[in-house]
Amino acid sequence: MINNIYFYKAILMRSFSFLLLSIVLAAPATALANESSGNISSHLYSDKNPYFYDTSAEGHDKNTHWGACMRMIGDTILVADTVAVVKNNPEKYPISDEDNRAQIKQMYPTNVGTFQDQINAKIIEIGFASWQLSTDELDNPPISTKVWEWCAAQPTTLFNSL
Repeated sequence: MINNIYFYKAILMRSFSFLLLSIVLAAPATALANESSGNISSHLYSDKNPYFYDTSAEGHDKNTHWGACMRMIGDTILVADTVAVVKNNPEKYPISDEDNRAQIKQMYPTNVGTFQDQINAKIIEIGFASWQLSTDELDNPPISTKVWEWCAAQPTTLFNSL
């Protein structure tokens, strides 16, 4: 097992740079559902949080939920990219799937005892299942959609403790 966390930090920082660049350069995309529905999933790929200025209790809850889902998308793409780099370069990174999963799980622990555990478990699950979808593109709609569908389907109240 490779104990060098610097390897993973380098890969994640590279991916984070792509993600940050995509956020800065991203243009607003078409919403997937009717805006008037109030459904959080209607804002997938929106360039800004539509609930940011809503000062109601419901608006605060949706704001928190939306932000957590967006972070989850970025984290899952980072995991998928990391897994892809390791799997596509076995001579450069001779790391087993088990060791790779263990290292990534250190960054996304699932034993804290909060709803974040479920989010982290889903990040790891989707990231490892979707590594073949990983690209060098700034965005990854297939992975983003999988994450958003799961995250948006969760009750908004679960995100209040994050």
